Amino acid sequence: MIQRIQTIYLLLIQAITSALFFIPFSEFTVDNQIYYFNFKGIFTETGELITSIYPVIILLSLISLLTLITVFIYKNRNLQIRLSIFNLLLNIGLVGIVVYYILSTTTDLNSVVSYKIAIVLPIISVILYILAIKSIKKDEDLIKSLDRIR
Repeated sequence: MIQRIQTIYLLLIQAITSALFFIPFSEFTVDNQIYYFNFKGIFTETGELITSIYPVIILLSLISLLTLITVFIYKNRNLQIRLSIFNLLLNIGLVGIVVYYILSTTTDLNSVVSYKIAIVLPIISVILYILAIKSIKKDEDLIKSLDRIR
């Protein structure tokens, strides 16, 4: 299981997704007051919740859970490919929702936004998903070619 490259890709995606639970996506500055946007919502400097963002919470939790499941179903490569494609689409949706909330919050608060490193991490996950899908397909093709030889 661990010796396959797609497992490494999926574990990296799991690490990135887990990191998104702790790192803020962006920071908003309004009249010398700072607001943070992380997976749970928008917070003040003191940690007071202003707005809760349920789609981000649900998507991030679902992506994390499905990635973990995908790592452990390595014997069923077709299902692993399907789950990886589904996770890829969920990750693209996460990027879209995060960008939407950042842009709408910026216009609502009339604030200056500064992006954090977490804004790039879902995009890196998308790239890793593409690499994992290619590796799983390569494994599947290898198994099919070995079955033909018998």
